Amino acid sequence: MSRTLSSAALQVLWLLAACDSGGFASHPDRVPVRLAFTVQPTVASAGVPIGPVKVTVQDAHGNAMSTATPRITISLGTSPPGGILSGITSLSAAAGVAVFSRLIINKPGAYTLNAEASGLAWASSSPIEVTSPPRLAFRKQPSTSVANQTMPPVEVSILDAQGSALTGSTLYVTVAIATGPAGARMSGRVTVRAVDGVATFTDLSIDTPSDGYTLAASTGLVTTTSIPFSVLTPSSVSRGCWTLGPPVSFGLQTIGTSSTPRTITLTNTCANAQPLLYAAINGFNWEDFPLTSNCPGSIDAGASCTFNVTFSPSCVGTRYNALLINYESPDELWLPLDGTGIGALTVAVAPDPSGKFGQFAYVANANTNSVSMYRIARDTGTLTPLVPASIAAGTTPSSIAVDPSGKFAYVANASSKDISSYRIGADGTLASVGSWWATGVLPTSVAVAPDPTGAFGGFVYVANVKSYNVSMFTIESGTGALTPSGTIDVGTQPWFVAVHPTGKFAYVGSPEGFSAELDYLYQNSSIYTYTIDATTGSLTLKRLQTSGYHGPTSLTVDPSGKFAALTNEWGVVLWWSIDPTAGVPLVPGGGLGGRAATAALTVGPSGELFAHVTTCGVGSNAVLTYAIDTGTWASSLVGATDAGVSPTSIAIDPSGRFAYVANSGSGSVSMYSVNGDGTLTPLGTIGP
Repeated sequence: MSRTLSSAALQVLWLLAACDSGGFASHPDRVPVRLAFTVQPTVASAGVPIGPVKVTVQDAHGNAMSTATPRITISLGTSPPGGILSGITSLSAAAGVAVFSRLIINKPGAYTLNAEASGLAWASSSPIEVTSPPRLAFRKQPSTSVANQTMPPVEVSILDAQGSALTGSTLYVTVAIATGPAGARMSGRVTVRAVDGVATFTDLSIDTPSDGYTLAASTGLVTTTSIPFSVLTPSSVSRGCWTLGPPVSFGLQTIGTSSTPRTITLTNTCANAQPLLYAAINGFNWEDFPLTSNCPGSIDAGASCTFNVTFSPSCVGTRYNALLINYESPDELWLPLDGTGIGALTVAVAPDPSGKFGQFAYVANANTNSVSMYRIARDTGTLTPLVPASIAAGTTPSSIAVDPSGKFAYVANASSKDISSYRIGADGTLASVGSWWATGVLPTSVAVAPDPTGAFGGFVYVANVKSYNVSMFTIESGTGALTPSGTIDVGTQPWFVAVHPTGKFAYVGSPEGFSAELDYLYQNSSIYTYTIDATTGSLTLKRLQTSGYHGPTSLTVDPSGKFAALTNEWGVVLWWSIDPTAGVPLVPGGGLGGRAATAALTVGPSGELFAHVTTCGVGSNAVLTYAIDTGTWASSLVGATDAGVSPTSIAIDPSGRFAYVANSGSGSVSMYSVNGDGTLTPLGTIGP
């Protein structure tokens, strides 16, 4: 006999099923029980890092456990005989996730990986096919040198089986004399680790003069041999034979563009032929000065040859480099080169009237001397161009900032040395406000400090690189017009200015001072902290802190006002915690490798700190997300998301839900949603 269940009974059964399936957060089985590969290993070559590989801590129903922090270890599962896994194989999970980006397998074959953690069920990855080890090739061959003197740099590239560069490889490469006279010895660092797939040997020397030398480069798995070269006797090189000039100063150049080539002439003024042993750009960021030449290895008496050099900046900042001839030879000669790089695009977000959400986005375009205008879709975060789509700015606009009320925008114009002001209309379009106000020389960064209520902009600050000061302005609350209130001197080339969200403190990033351990080409990243006078907006210095790393590339304060980040050209992203009373950044907490271009800080739903970082240089076309433990300052990579070419500016909307990255190289803006674990999900790309 069948029975019909009552409506109440059906509801009870439905509730029981929901509980059994993990439908309620309070269910007792919502605890970490297992690991899972949520980003599987990919096809790789022997000796080359696999990844990134992501392992997630889950409950019994496959839900990620964001509070779990176990130590997770990766090992080989299936493997051919002799297979060995090396690299960073053990990490502590951050927010329930461990990302392994330096896993290396030594030989070809079919493999799986295992993930294990104490007290949790282990996981096995999908199969991965490891192909033959990479090949080697001399990217910069050894060339003529002098006995017992440093050779011109030698570079060895790591290539895949098809001959393409493996830019992620960090293999160790060793060089040795392959052919040469008996007893000849080579000194210097003969084993170096590749950076971006290239091993560079900068201090090699050979003690015995002879023709017909070759070098062999090896990883232990593969070997290649150089072309022949000669080692000369010191007596074959004369002093005072060269003239080189003229010095070159390129001025201002936007990232993603190249200057017109400049010609430098080298002349042998002696009565006999002289060997040209070495010619290269020397100094930090030497790659920003591409060099070509028609100079032979030996230049006849009275003859000349030429070098063509261009400036193609990969990061913001001023470059002080040199064309170096015959390094460490009796006739060594230097010629100064300099140039200044700025981002071609910078982005800022204007809040809606509540201050809780982004309503409009603005992009300053240094190459077109304009500001592009967009509406932000509140629910999706996507950008739509306004009509008209842009408005004129000054010459080479380098930075844009919006006041807290979302009523006014301010643009620093690097070449015209002024600041332009705009009123933000109800539809988001900008309208110029009166005159444009003069700044110092090369203004590169602008920031707006809120007034004491926090609801409106009170003061504007502009960092002027070449006049070594910060311009100060007060804002007329009704019109947004500015009134200059003076300048304050700031050390060496203040590149960036930021303000605390309370409006009580201002911070300036500057390459203040020089490193005692390095030569004059290398400066320190420093942060100046100022108090802001609530009535006049004048700045008073509280503290100068020097990090010891190369010049800064960005400075940011998180929306809560608890943390600050200073990026620089050595890529170390320094996390400071801010004293809540004094406003002074405390001791730097940590850093990361890679040349950092810019960073933005976000705070997760449970107070987690995340850093979204872009890096400088060719091929650095991604946004990296790091989770930062503010107790230990340990950081772990939790995501890497594609961007456009040379991303140089990041803005986060007030809700923390969306991020916008300006790509100077490709002239575009990448749009993202910000997930609860700090990772970014692409929403598309739009042109400025």
